[in-house]
Amino acid sequence: MIKRQIFFLVSLASLYGCKNSTGPSNSNVMLPITTGNSWTYQDTVYGSGNEYVLDQTFSITIISSVVINGKKYATFDDMLSSPTRNDALGTWTLRLDSTRTEYLEFKYPGSLGDVFDFDTTSTPTTNGGTQVVYGHAQIITTDTLITVPAGTFHCYGYEYDYFTMQDGKLYSKDLSYCAPNVGCIKDEAYKFDKRTNTFYLGSISRLISKNLN
Repeated sequence: MIKRQIFFLVSLASLYGCKNSTGPSNSNVMLPITTGNSWTYQDTVYGSGNEYVLDQTFSITIISSVVINGKKYATFDDMLSSPTRNDALGTWTLRLDSTRTEYLEFKYPGSLGDVFDFDTTSTPTTNGGTQVVYGHAQIITTDTLITVPAGTFHCYGYEYDYFTMQDGKLYSKDLSYCAPNVGCIKDEAYKFDKRTNTFYLGSISRLISKNLN
């Protein structure tokens, strides 16, 4: 999510938890969406040859809530982050297009191997057009330790695979590690290089700090 939704959520997120570490089994939401909560991330970008390109930081803060279609969503100060809500199935994200429908960003609680549909969106192509891609998500771990500048966290792991609607080919993928009651901890975004027919790591976002109410 950090980039998808909050992270990367981001997105934006998801959609892996410390005692500094919050234990997955004792928490009740993946993303705490109380007004005033904020997260700061470091984003490291790489080129197709795995060369370092740049580092940048960004913060996301929940600033208010809104009721849409009878459901209450948290809203963010980041214009790229969509309204978000929690229920018994996990964390949902509202599409900002004309459909105003929602999709499951992070299934929580969940079990290893659980699969759920993610998002459908339009992305730019190299020739200046657009193509429709759809997302397929899977829980790849329910408790793995992830260390970032903000600390070490027990996390769920989510793999998000994006396929082109036209031919069903894998377009890109994200690995998101999120800590229950904390949110997104780390996100790895992979891009497809048509020249080599392989994926490369496009960027990594890591949690630097958090302020949770």
